[in-house]
Amino acid sequence: MGLRFLSAFLNERLPAMLGMERVAGSKGRRARQVGTSLGEVTLHRAYVPGGGCPLDEALGLVDGFTPEAASMLCVAGSMSESYDKGEGSLKKLSGLSVPGRAIQRLVNDVSPQMEADVSFRQTLGSDGKPAVEKSSIGHLVAFEDKERFGERLFRWQTGRGLREGMTHVVTADGAPWIWDLVDTVFPRAVQIVDFFHAGEHLMELCRLQCPGKDGKAAEERFGMRRRMLKAHGAASLIRYFEEHGPQSPNAAAIDERLNYFRVNERRMRYGEFRRKGYVIGSGAVEGACRSVINQRADLSGQRWHPDGALNELRIRGMVMDGIHEDYWKRRGTVRRLEVA
Repeated sequence: MGLRFLSAFLNERLPAMLGMERVAGSKGRRARQVGTSLGEVTLHRAYVPGGGCPLDEALGLVDGFTPEAASMLCVAGSMSESYDKGEGSLKKLSGLSVPGRAIQRLVNDVSPQMEADVSFRQTLGSDGKPAVEKSSIGHLVAFEDKERFGERLFRWQTGRGLREGMTHVVTADGAPWIWDLVDTVFPRAVQIVDFFHAGEHLMELCRLQCPGKDGKAAEERFGMRRRMLKAHGAASLIRYFEEHGPQSPNAAAIDERLNYFRVNERRMRYGEFRRKGYVIGSGAVEGACRSVINQRADLSGQRWHPDGALNELRIRGMVMDGIHEDYWKRRGTVRRLEVA
């Protein structure tokens, strides 16, 4: 019943509301099948030679689907394990019967317009403590070298409101290429080495200093030094191992491992960072690699073209960020067109 009502509305009432009952220069009417959130309807609309069908543009049709239906297809394709399983989920939950291949084509057509970022902003919560703005969390997915990715990230961030005077914090592991990128793209940003990665390197130092077979002494040393690292930063840890490392039979290896902390000392002022409310762990980003990418694009038996994978992952990121529906609401605004 709803589908019959929608069909009558699209073919009769809506053209009258938009002033498209008679379109200047049109040569008759043409029919096409249109996928809607209620099912498929036959749309009869005026055709203008060389100009197509104005009603299609007014409705914002995408690959023969209304924006509402296209949104449902994108979610089904991105949040299922495969396009075919997305087809099954869509049919079971909404009654729509759309082949997996059609979902894939739609995703590849619309995805290049839908990009998100990998950062978030913080504000003060009601208790006065820094809190993440959930609405600002996003994912930026790209397959490219670090220089081009850095440019893309900068454009996205400035587009979202990054400006002079704002505190920008980058938390990542200790890979040198990341910090080279940050120095170039966000030279004034506060840089923080992920505390978990720092802890892994600290554990290696403790094992070198306490090489017992059972590892208990190393674990005890690690627990104490980890607390010191978190409270006071890398400076206290460097002093400790520079003072006590030379007495160890692994003195040379300890000194070499300690260079990781020397190079990143300014990025490991964890006590100061925590007092300011900065995030000292990159778990959210690493978790995103699993939830956004691996759980969709790294499953058994899957084969991807890079462009196809990128198109899918962009949309998956937008769905997880909670901004996918906003995009389709804007696309779904029916608009009156001036037709000559």
